Amino acid sequence: IEQLSSGASKSFAEIPAFAQSNRRFRRERLAMRADILNIRQLQSRCGQTIPEKTMTSIAQILLFVLDIVWWVLIAHIIMSWLINFQVLNMRQPLVAQIWYGINKLLEPIYRPLRRVIPPMGGLDITPIVVFIGIYALRVVIINNLYY
Repeated sequence: IEQLSSGASKSFAEIPAFAQSNRRFRRERLAMRADILNIRQLQSRCGQTIPEKTMTSIAQILLFVLDIVWWVLIAHIIMSWLINFQVLNMRQPLVAQIWYGINKLLEPIYRPLRRVIPPMGGLDITPIVVFIGIYALRVVIINNLYY
């Protein structure tokens, strides 16, 4: 930076004004390049850019929530079988509390689907549709958001 294009070294006072502003511009540009290089080196060390890390975090959180819903759904299905086959008694307070709690969690998911899906006698296929929906969401998240 201290040398002009002619290669001779001069003090800053001897350089004309337009060249001084050009030098300042060059210094600022070099500083910006250094900052960009530092960011690129940081990204190459981490293997990901900052937005990619954010999207990966969001994808992991969404997958975790879907896993929780998956297991609550499995618990609901198993409990409904055990209640229908009279293995669990709804007159027991603990069983009743767990059953009503799981129903309150899953009913907002089931209700819109039950409006669309026709009743099939004693068979409720809404949990199967929810399982398919959760699996589809997992595929979309993994393929599009999770790097």
